[in-house]
This record gives sequence, structure tokens and C-alpha cells, in this order.
Amino acid sequence: MEKMGKADTHVHTFYSGFNTLGLMSFPESVIPPEKQVDDARRRGLNVLCITDHNEVAGGFRAQEYAKQFDDIEVVVGDEVMCDEGEVIGLWLTEKPKKYLPGGGRGHHPRAGRAGSRATPVQRPRGRPAGEDPRPPA
Repeated sequence: MEKMGKADTHVHTFYSGFNTLGLMSFPESVIPPEKQVDDARRRGLNVLCITDHNEVAGGFRAQEYAKQFDDIEVVVGDEVMCDEGEVIGLWLTEKPKKYLPGGGRGHHPRAGRAGSRATPVQRPRGRPAGEDPRPPA
């Protein structure tokens, strides 16, 4: 049986920018992408998903840095703001187009109403298309 790994699927870098709470403004993260990779490796993670707010640059930077290691895979993600909250996209190969409101409902212009058109993604490494990602019963 194949051993299962460990992942963190929601990590920010300093590319996430600032958030506000009342009168306070604070950064979502002050950590560079490379430091997030180093920290993930130190914690024994095999997969690190960088999901900065409305930005993928930190994920691509972390992914490039992680290429020198064979014990971790970095997945580029984006935490995209929409009308009804935030949605996380993973395995992105480019930054999603700027969000445009869709009649009061959460809607990303590349996805369409029913999710028929998505932002380009990459297939997880080592897994053929269509293969069930769950471990065998």
C-alpha cells in the first residue's frame, strides 16, 4: 500500500496583501514564498498549496524554489474574492482573470455560471487523468 503524505492546502505569503478589521489594517502574511517552503519541509509536509489572496505570483515563486527538493511539491492556488465570499482554486497555471460581479451571485468570468470554463490548471504530478485520488479501500 502506498504511504499517504501530509499537506497544507491553505498557506499565504507576503503576496496576499493587507486586510482590515475595523480601523486596523494588517498583512495577511509577512513570510516570503521560499520561507514557507522551508517551513513546510521542516514540518514534514509533502505538499504545500500557496493560496494568496487574488494573486498567484507567490505560488509560482515557491514552486520554482521547491524544484531543487525532491521531498515537497508546491501547488499554485489563489483565494479569489467573489460576491458571496472567497473560493480557493488549486493547480493553477495562470492568474485568474479579474473578478467581475455576476448579478449578485458569486461568479468568476472564466468559470461561467455552471463552472463550464475554468482557469487553466495542471494535473497533479504522478496521477493519470481520471484516476480516483482516494486510496484503495
